[in-house]
Amino acid sequence: MHPKILLINPPQTTRYPQPPLGLAMVAALLEKNGYLVKILDLPALGLFENSLPTIIHQEKPDVVGITAMTPTISSAVSMAKKVKETNSNLQHISRGTSNRHQLHIHRLRENGTTQHYTSTPIHPESHSITSTRNLRPRRLRRHHRKHNSPSNLRISKHCNALHYPLQEHGEKQQRKINNHRKHKNNVQVWLPLSISAILNGLVTQFHNFLIAIYCTNQLIGNYSVATNFAVLITFFATPITTVLFPAFSKLNAQKEKETLGNIFQFSVKYASLLVVPATALVIVLAQPAVFTLFGEKYAEAPLYLTLYAMIYLFSAFGSLSVGALINSQGQTKTNLKLNLMTLATALPLSIILIPTYGIVGLIITTLVSRFPSTIIGLWWIKKHLAAKINLSSPARILLASTLAATITYITTSQLTQPPLIDLIAGTLIFLATYIVAAPLMGAINKTDTQNLKETLEGFGPISHILKIPLNLIERLIIIFQKS
Repeated sequence: MHPKILLINPPQTTRYPQPPLGLAMVAALLEKNGYLVKILDLPALGLFENSLPTIIHQEKPDVVGITAMTPTISSAVSMAKKVKETNSNLQHISRGTSNRHQLHIHRLRENGTTQHYTSTPIHPESHSITSTRNLRPRRLRRHHRKHNSPSNLRISKHCNALHYPLQEHGEKQQRKINNHRKHKNNVQVWLPLSISAILNGLVTQFHNFLIAIYCTNQLIGNYSVATNFAVLITFFATPITTVLFPAFSKLNAQKEKETLGNIFQFSVKYASLLVVPATALVIVLAQPAVFTLFGEKYAEAPLYLTLYAMIYLFSAFGSLSVGALINSQGQTKTNLKLNLMTLATALPLSIILIPTYGIVGLIITTLVSRFPSTIIGLWWIKKHLAAKINLSSPARILLASTLAATITYITTSQLTQPPLIDLIAGTLIFLATYIVAAPLMGAINKTDTQNLKETLEGFGPISHILKIPLNLIERLIIIFQKS
């Protein structure tokens, strides 16, 4: 009966361990002659010398063979010691690829390093096994013809047996590399966003510092009232900006340019359909809204609210969509540059305008500083993502909203009723005018109303109220199409 042989590839200190193809060929030759052979590739399994006693007890080999080259000769000798300590009756054979291996063994023995742990070394040429450097196809075929080496089938069998632990080890290393790259990419993506948020906060604090110096408490109170009323517009803007980022991030700009461009256009259009009329309504009814709650105590608040609300009119030009699209494609550095551009515009303007015009100067600074970054952002998106807005739809929405606001203002200015009555009447007049003007001017169609209804589902119970004007618009669209 042939002895059971365990062939071991010792741990390697190199960054990219090499598979033990030489051992596979030795195993093929032994198996051809009837031996029971198993290869233990320690680098692939992520094991070290301390695992060897347990493995030997489990496998119970009669002969242990250890391959050794220049980088692994010390490790091989150490493993030979472990083998003898585990079972002194085991026969040990060392294997190298050339006479250099013999020289290493000879020198180690002269130094007393190997002592009695290593037996007679062999090299593959003595058993018609080629070294790994001779595994090139031309040399391998020539070697097979000359020495009648094991067939490719047997070698492939053992190479395949090595493939699975090597693949597992490689996948483990690749996962580590991927996790490192993912962490690095996350830092590269989110760090510019954090810096942008910090810069925006610093600009806000700087503006607050200036108005505290150059504006009275009464004017600051009026401005605070105006910004509180402007929150009504954010009820429409925030859900849109929240939805846009995940919607854009699912698309690959390189592979789905047309789809990305269409969705970008739709996002600008639907943001305009919700935010622009809401902004126009707040602008035209700023005075009755403020006076209804606070009386004439905050006389400047309606003017501040009118000017401040104009910031949201930029949504017709994609201000709500530009940042979301750029960030969704991982280009947060570009968005940071746009924010720096806004910062570079806002700081000098605020230093000039706030001391001169107070709160009005602050609002003008906010309006003007956002315009260049929006234009540059649209240019960047067109150049790098091949997406652009269709100005036709936003223009029609602005026109319909302006018409509704104008009629509302003319009507309410003729009334001599209390602010509450003006507020209710103005709201009804604006909605009635806009519901008729929007489909009549082609600012909205039936597909748009269906999509907006789905979008409004995120508003919760209030969505049922918001769907009422959309249902009316649908009916008017049908009537206009028939006529």
